[in-house]
Amino acid sequence: MPELEGRKFEFIFEGKTFKCEYAPPSQNVFDLALAGEPIASPTTTEYRNLRHFRRYLTLLKKHGEEESFKESYSPISFWIKECDLDEQNLLRLSEHLNFYMHYFDRISPRIVTHEPEPKSSVKENRIRYLWGSFPESIRATPIDPYLLGLNASARNVSDTFRKFIYYYQMLEYSAFYFLTEKSEKSIEAILKAPETAAFPSRGWQRIQDVLANEKIEEGAKLVAVVRQSVDIASIWKEIETNRTCFEHEIVFDGGFVLPPVISTSTDLESFKASGLDKLVNTFRALRNALVHAREKRMSNVISATLKNHLKIRPFIRPLSAIAMQVSRGEDCDLQPIGTANP
Repeated sequence: MPELEGRKFEFIFEGKTFKCEYAPPSQNVFDLALAGEPIASPTTTEYRNLRHFRRYLTLLKKHGEEESFKESYSPISFWIKECDLDEQNLLRLSEHLNFYMHYFDRISPRIVTHEPEPKSSVKENRIRYLWGSFPESIRATPIDPYLLGLNASARNVSDTFRKFIYYYQMLEYSAFYFLTEKSEKSIEAILKAPETAAFPSRGWQRIQDVLANEKIEEGAKLVAVVRQSVDIASIWKEIETNRTCFEHEIVFDGGFVLPPVISTSTDLESFKASGLDKLVNTFRALRNALVHAREKRMSNVISATLKNHLKIRPFIRPLSAIAMQVSRGEDCDLQPIGTANP
């Protein structure tokens, strides 16, 4: 980016002034680029751009005197002058630099930082067939396009937090329209009443009254729509194969503490009785800790760290199984495939 060449600025942070600039790389960088040999697949940064520097040096030998080359190739690095911070404080400075450089320049390059790769003590077991095998015939019903889109996004994204949120949104969307059996019967009776056809505005008012009296809390709606839609035994399979992930309290970076979902003695029957409800409420608690940043004042959020990604990952599989089963049960009035538009 030509506009970066020669950019200099002072970064005043926590009482210190850091002189920052984009300037030619040091000879050490060039020496490292020439000496380095990749032994694995390319990274997203091409090994911190060392390949690009190496290519530049190769071309420099052949075309270094040509004016067109000088105009087209001008490697630069980002410098923080006279910076004597230790590793921890340098990371803190880099995070703030990234924020403010992007704040003032929406396409500003960023300093790439890496968290230490956490090691998970729990090995996840994956179930391929929740119902034993792949069926020879599938009787399908139309699924709401919004739910299909959320499911596709959840499957395609690699970020654990986003994957969790997409699947959870499938539950939220389905629960939003949930009605108790009593309300459904009341509305059905209103629609069938002969006076509704004669006086539709009055019928609509009666329906609104039923909906207004549908006082069911959001968490209870989620539990109700899940209990109504899923095969509990199939969800238990996802829990049981990784039960060590659900039997212990989990403390997340950011302060959020998740109680155990099941006990060491939980079996399918006890899970049917109350375990599924607790699992759904656990999903809701995780979702709130992920997205409600205002709760930072109470130190009970889930921070965006690699450790937290590993800790939340086991919950993705039962959540996805529940979300897909709930979506399959959603009514959807679509034009049949192959039917011409009027």
